[in-house]
Amino acid sequence: MSDGRAIFQQINPDVVARFEEKQACYRVFYESKAENNRYTNWQTNIAPTAPEVEEYLTSKGYQFEWGEDDSLTYWKNFPAVVPHPATGERCWFNQIHAHHKTFYTNHPFFYDNPVSDDRWPVHCTYGDGTEIEPDVLEHLREVIWANTVVVAPQPGDLMIVDNFLAKHGRMGFPDDVTRKIFVACAYD
Repeated sequence: MSDGRAIFQQINPDVVARFEEKQACYRVFYESKAENNRYTNWQTNIAPTAPEVEEYLTSKGYQFEWGEDDSLTYWKNFPAVVPHPATGERCWFNQIHAHHKTFYTNHPFFYDNPVSDDRWPVHCTYGDGTEIEPDVLEHLREVIWANTVVVAPQPGDLMIVDNFLAKHGRMGFPDDVTRKIFVACAYD
């Protein structure tokens, strides 16, 4: 779990201003379903047919493009800073640090076999399409990591997270561990 308030306060104001001006563009790439998929495919993650995928993406305001190999790329700009729905305070509400292609350079599926720049599972740029500078990514990751603590849930634990004020994720876990995760979202 990461403290979103501390993260927002510690991010360089120039970085915050740059993202407030340009936003962040999230780009997702999916191969078409095949036996040798490196990562995942659009049929499993979005919908089983191209018309259903297009309807879904259009309804969510995404732009998209089909590749000659039946692959799919879709993208959309999002603000990096949003007001908290209850308090109105500005929140660093994004996944820029984890959705940049560099997140995958050490992933077991890609480490020894990288892909071309347009075929990473996810990639994030500034909203105008320019690349996020390596020092900005390093800064964001350092600030987030410095404000992150490990929570080791025990059987029966219940965790309630305010997605605007806390970042959350998971690290690896042993293969012999059975996990059951139930997620519920509440909106006012």
